[in-house]
Amino acid sequence: MNTIFRLSIVQQLSATPSIYQVDLQLTNGKDEQLSILTEYFQEEINFRTRWQQSGALLVKVGELNQAEELLNGLLEETYDEHDQAYYHHQLGYIKNELGNYEMALSHYEKARPIYLKYFSSDDSTLTSFYNNMALWHQEALQISKSIFPSNHPLLAVAYDGIGEIYYKLGFYSEAIKYRQDAYDIYVKTLPINRPLLATCLNNIGIVYCHTGKYTEAISYYEKVLDMRLNTFEKAIIRQRVDLLKPYNTIGLIHYEEKVYEQVIHYFTKASEMCEKEFYPSHPDLALTYNNIALVYDAQGDYSDAVRFHNKSLDIRRKDFA
Repeated sequence: MNTIFRLSIVQQLSATPSIYQVDLQLTNGKDEQLSILTEYFQEEINFRTRWQQSGALLVKVGELNQAEELLNGLLEETYDEHDQAYYHHQLGYIKNELGNYEMALSHYEKARPIYLKYFSSDDSTLTSFYNNMALWHQEALQISKSIFPSNHPLLAVAYDGIGEIYYKLGFYSEAIKYRQDAYDIYVKTLPINRPLLATCLNNIGIVYCHTGKYTEAISYYEKVLDMRLNTFEKAIIRQRVDLLKPYNTIGLIHYEEKVYEQVIHYFTKASEMCEKEFYPSHPDLALTYNNIALVYDAQGDYSDAVRFHNKSLDIRRKDFA
C-alpha cells in the first residue's frame, strides 16, 4: 500500500488568508479505521482493471459525471465483450441516477445480450444487472428466487430496486406493489427499530402522495413517525433530525386537503424539533416558520401569519449577513 496520511489540522493563516496550513499524521498498520476502510474497498471495489476500480470508486462517492466520462472513454477503447457489457451496465446505472431513463435503458439493452451470452442464469452478475432494470424485472426476480429463500433480505433489495425504477418511470401502482413486497420481507427479518423499515414505509408514502391518495400517504408517514419516535431516545442526533421530514410531510399533505388544524399541529412539532436540535439561524427553522405563516395566511389569521413570516425573515437576514 502507498503511504497514507490522516488530516490532523486545517487552519487558515492569518497573515496570508488565501493560504491554509495542513497538518498531516502518518498512518501505520495498526490504524483500525484505515484497516476497516481498506477492507471495505477491497470487497466493494474489486474489478478486473485499475481503471474499472477508479470508475467504481467515482460512482461510490457520487461523482457520476466524472465516472460517466471515464467509462465512455474506456468503452471506446475496449474490444473485450465482458468489459463492454460492464461499461454499458455501469453507464446505464449512472444515466438512471441522473434521470436520463431513455439512455439508461439503451445502455442496459446493449449489456443484456452480452451478459446472457457469458453468464449462467444464476450468476450474481446477471442478478445485479437485472436489479437495475424494471424492463426485465420478472427475470431478475426469478433469478433471485432461485438463489435466495423467499424471506431473504437480498430478495427485498431486488423488490425495492424494481419499485424505485417504476416510481421514477411513473408506474406508481407497480412501484407500490414492489415496495410493499420489500417491506413485507424486511419486517419479518429485521429488528423493528431498524432505519431501513422506516425508509421503506416512507418510500411507499411518497408514491401514494404522487398519486394524490393522501389518506393512504398519511397512514404510511404516521407509521414512519411512530417508528422513529419509538427509537427517539436511543437515536443519534442525525436520526432525531430525521423526525423533521415526516412532521413536515404530513403537515404539507394536510395543507393540500385544507385541514389547517392538523397542519399547524405537525408544523409546530417540526419547529419545536428545529429549535431543539439546530442553531437559531438554521435555514430549516426559517422554512418551518414560513410554512406555519402560510397556514395562518390561508386561514385569514394575518397577525400570526406576519409574526411567523418575520421570524423566518429574521433568520434569513442573519444567514445572508
